Amino acid sequence: MPSSSLDRAQEQILELLESGKSVADVVNHWIQKDPQVIALLLLEQRIQHIVFAEYLLTIVDYLEAIVPPEELYSALGKQMKLNQEAFMDWVLERHPSALWLVGLFRELEGSRMGYYHLLHKHRHPDRARSRDIPLWCMRYAQQGAKDGLIAFAKDTGNPIPAAVLYGVGDSESGLEAAVGAFKRNSKSPVLEFLAAKVGPDLDAIVLEIDDRMEESNLSRPPMVEWWLSL
Repeated sequence: MPSSSLDRAQEQILELLESGKSVADVVNHWIQKDPQVIALLLLEQRIQHIVFAEYLLTIVDYLEAIVPPEELYSALGKQMKLNQEAFMDWVLERHPSALWLVGLFRELEGSRMGYYHLLHKHRHPDRARSRDIPLWCMRYAQQGAKDGLIAFAKDTGNPIPAAVLYGVGDSESGLEAAVGAFKRNSKSPVLEFLAAKVGPDLDAIVLEIDDRMEESNLSRPPMVEWWLSL
């Protein structure tokens, strides 16, 4: 591709952005003439402007045909910081099961990777979307995620992060997720999920949970009460 084409397209689009005008006609012209020009402007971050990125979302079908989705959405995500939640929702609706989401959310959320993805599933009106939460918790945990899983447990009372974190050997994070889930919902089936994941010998874990709850001056969850009465 002649560098002059890339430079010319960059100049045209920047002029429109600086003047507050629509980039639609120019972008569409280059998409028809040479879509690689627009792809490179994005991938090389030659134009960094949320209006440019937002317009590219409207023609993403064309871009997905020439750019691997993981690279495409990673590049778009770098420009969507001011509207990140809407961007993440949009991607999750478009590609709800793509394996590359883990890498994308690592870039978008940093140490809290996985939190928004799991929360999106938890809140989705189509409950079928939440059935694979255990699978996605495991995928994130295997990539070293802990802060996002703990935050998800704390904000929803979901017992799955605790079980998954204990299952991958991160007992400290698992304990924090378990206590967080109980704080949010004292009836959360945390112990049931733990037993299913790590086995029925939970005495040491239950005692640690109980100690943490006591340190926080919180009532003992009914299931913990039952367990300790055995």
